[in-house]
Amino acid sequence: MKKRFINNSLLVILDTFLNLAMNFVIIILIAKYVEVELLGQYQLYITVIGLSAILANFGINVIINREIAKNPNKVNLYISNVLTIRFFISLPLLFIISTLVFYISGFSNIYLFFLVLVLNFLLSISSIFGGVFNSLHKNSYQLKMNLIYKTFSLMCAFLFLTLGSNLYMVISSFIIVSIISNLYAWIVLHNLYSSLSFRYDKRFIKKIILTSLPLVFASFTEFLSLKVDTYMIGIMIDEKSVGYYSVSYNLFLGATLIPLAVTKVFFPNFIDMYSKDKNQANKFILKIGFLFTVYAFWVGAVFYFLNYQIMDIFYDVEKFFPSIDVIKYLSFALIFIVLNRLYNYALLALKYNNYYFRISLITAIINILLNISLIPKYGINGAVYATIISEFVLMILSIGKFYVK
Repeated sequence: MKKRFINNSLLVILDTFLNLAMNFVIIILIAKYVEVELLGQYQLYITVIGLSAILANFGINVIINREIAKNPNKVNLYISNVLTIRFFISLPLLFIISTLVFYISGFSNIYLFFLVLVLNFLLSISSIFGGVFNSLHKNSYQLKMNLIYKTFSLMCAFLFLTLGSNLYMVISSFIIVSIISNLYAWIVLHNLYSSLSFRYDKRFIKKIILTSLPLVFASFTEFLSLKVDTYMIGIMIDEKSVGYYSVSYNLFLGATLIPLAVTKVFFPNFIDMYSKDKNQANKFILKIGFLFTVYAFWVGAVFYFLNYQIMDIFYDVEKFFPSIDVIKYLSFALIFIVLNRLYNYALLALKYNNYYFRISLITAIINILLNISLIPKYGINGAVYATIISEFVLMILSIGKFYVK
């Protein structure tokens, strides 16, 4: 049992790290070969459709994963009904919500928008399969499925972009690869559970949706807090400015890969340790927090003092010259981001779910108000300042709650 837990934990960490790392590389590739405005549109539409998808998907993944972990013999019942929800309820809702936001926001590239929408939907199906594999302790299948998608997506992006193809061809290839990885997951699950199929149980579907709804708002506020700056830049300045901002933010997220992987390891260990010895658990989180602080200080210093050189390594520095100041000032937010993830995981482990929702909502509102006031005066740097302040507030609220229970 312990060996399986360790193996599955390592597979989850590896999967998370590879997923984030490959996303990081793919954005660098796209930024190298695509116009800044088109890159900005791509990142902006990912944000808008991502927010719409959280509402359209009802937050059912968490509930389903939990229920399958408790009742593995009901896999067919849960998966068949969840897939029915996703195809026949969530997809139409995603289309309606996203399209309304598209036209209300005055966006222009409808073709790119719908390509991103289709890709988002297919990846939401992948997240269902991945969660089921995780709940069934079949993490190796989850890793294989994600490796199929990320590896071939990276290969397609490199091949098409270096041969002179456009972003539309690249995203179309992502869609095809996603379909293949989903078919692989379906075949694996069908081999494990031969009776797997689409199923419509009206009462059961209603129960799943109603049970999951409270999680929607928590997920939405968390995602909004992280991504609202991208949307605000898009509607308050222009899509080209989103492109400048996104390449720096991609480097910033790349700097969080190691702390995030460590946090994934920390989470189960902290739960186990806290149940046995609270003082030992508190010492453990202090030690991890100190290491994260040291890491953030040195990496942040590199970003601040060597911002031009870093941009020159990963991007065309002349093409993305306005991005240099963004990565420079984002360095101040690094320590807040990594500590927030650590202590937020700890709060969730201690079942402070409602408190986490409240502080996420507070932070999102602060972030929106700061963006509205700072972007007109400071441009894309205003979004950076808003991120720094809101993440600092979230850190104070998270750490304060943890130590003043």
